[in-house]
Amino acid sequence: GTIVNLNSESELKYPVLFTGDTRTVWVSGEAYFEVAEDAAHPFMVETAGVKIKVLGTGFNVMAYPGDAESAVTLVHGKVGIQTDRQQLVLQPDEQYVYQSETHRGTVRKVDVTQYISWKEGILNFDKMPLDELARKLSRWYDVHIFYLNPAVKKLHFTAWFRRNSSLEEVIDILKKTQKINVELKGKTVTVREF
Repeated sequence: GTIVNLNSESELKYPVLFTGDTRTVWVSGEAYFEVAEDAAHPFMVETAGVKIKVLGTGFNVMAYPGDAESAVTLVHGKVGIQTDRQQLVLQPDEQYVYQSETHRGTVRKVDVTQYISWKEGILNFDKMPLDELARKLSRWYDVHIFYLNPAVKKLHFTAWFRRNSSLEEVIDILKKTQKINVELKGKTVTVREF
C-alpha cells in the first residue's frame, strides 16, 4: 500500500519480501513516500547517515551521493529521524537538513511545495542559491554545470518550470534576470556573471 515516486538519478533498494518487524528500504537520490500505516510493522527509510522511522505519512527524502547535505521534508503525519548523533521527531511543514561532513543536522520550517513539486513535474525555486538550483537542473536535464566565476553560486533565484520546459527555455529565463550569463554547448552549461 506504500507509494514511492523517484526523482532523476535516484535509486530505491528493497527486499523481495519484507520479513520481521520492520519494512526497511534504502534510498540514494530523491524520493517522495506516501506510506501506508501499519503500526505492527514500522516503515524505515535509510540513506547515507540518516534513518527515518515512519508510521502512515507523506514525506520527501533528498540524499544524493556527493552532496554536502541531505534533507527530509515532512508533508503530513510524523517521522522520526535518527543519526549517529541525534534522534528527533518532525512535524508537518518541517525539514531536517543533515550535513554529511559534520554529521549534524538542523530542523527548520519550510513551504513543502518547493520540495515536493518535482513529483508533479514542476521545478519550484524560492530564493534558492544558484548552486543548489544548478544541481537540480543538472539532474533534471542531464547536463554538466561549469562556473567561470564561482561567486555567482551564491546568487538567489525564484522561479518555477514545468518538466516539459526545454533547457533552452529555462536558460532564457535565467538570463532575463540580468544576474548571470548562461551558455549551453552540447551537455555543458557555462555560467558567468552578467
